Amino acid sequence: MNMKHTMLGLLILLSIATVFAQQEGAMITAPGEAFGHHGNCYGWNACGNAETCALWACEAKGYKTLVSYGAEKPCTEFANCNLFRSRGDVQYNWGNWCQVMGVTDIVCTDGNGQSNGENGSNVPEFGLAGAALATIGILAFVYARKK
Repeated sequence: MNMKHTMLGLLILLSIATVFAQQEGAMITAPGEAFGHHGNCYGWNACGNAETCALWACEAKGYKTLVSYGAEKPCTEFANCNLFRSRGDVQYNWGNWCQVMGVTDIVCTDGNGQSNGENGSNVPEFGLAGAALATIGILAFVYARKK
């Protein structure tokens, strides 16, 4: 196998790996959106911490597993917070008028490494990086075939 075929194979494998890496979870929060818990106008209240609030948010959206979460800050620093009354009971679009803590950039999966989407469709996400690398792989293949 010559160097051209080796590079082509690596590009194709990298493209496939990137596509599957994009399936590791679904972001359930929109930009500026966070989840917290009703109670005092400070702290995490009954969630106790950001990780628990993020996990409960995953469950409320129909996912089984929390993959990751991002910024933790008072709801006054977000565009909108959704607040739990208890696990499974969320007041969506509560607002941002007090400093109860919220967590954003919540990524969840259905428990087997795939995102199940907001509609539960179990369709994997094909990210921009995966699309770009797949295109590069196809172009490299076409170029190699012409030589």
